[in-house]
Amino acid sequence: MKKLFLFTCLSALALTFNSCSDDDSAPANGGTSGSVTMTIDGTQKTYNTVTVSPDDHVVYVTASQDGAADNTVTFSASKGTTGTGVIPGLELVYNGKSAYANSDFNCNVAVNSNGKFKGTFIGSFQIYNEQTGEATDHTITNGSFDISY
Repeated sequence: MKKLFLFTCLSALALTFNSCSDDDSAPANGGTSGSVTMTIDGTQKTYNTVTVSPDDHVVYVTASQDGAADNTVTFSASKGTTGTGVIPGLELVYNGKSAYANSDFNCNVAVNSNGKFKGTFIGSFQIYNEQTGEATDHTITNGSFDISY
């Protein structure tokens, strides 16, 4: 009987200290964590300084490379919506020049609730040279975002 009681206590103790981690928990102190990554013309870009400005209906995201204003990406989506076409477009500041994603922009939002925003995207954009009037095409592949706010 003493062995059964001891075994039960040890089992209960082991279960008390063994728990799963919460991978989807919000960042500490109510901040924002995560990143937006993409490959532009074959070069991997990571936008690791992320700001999320949610309101009652929309999640607004602005991300930059180490806080630099000359390389940023901005996009938004209605809160709670998932699937393709949820993000209507992408605004970029690429090497100091403003641009918007072209009509071939495509996204898939997998998670958009409880302070978690995650998905993928691809497309292209053009940078216009004001002096020559010519446009340079740039291709976005492997775009993804994984943000907690």
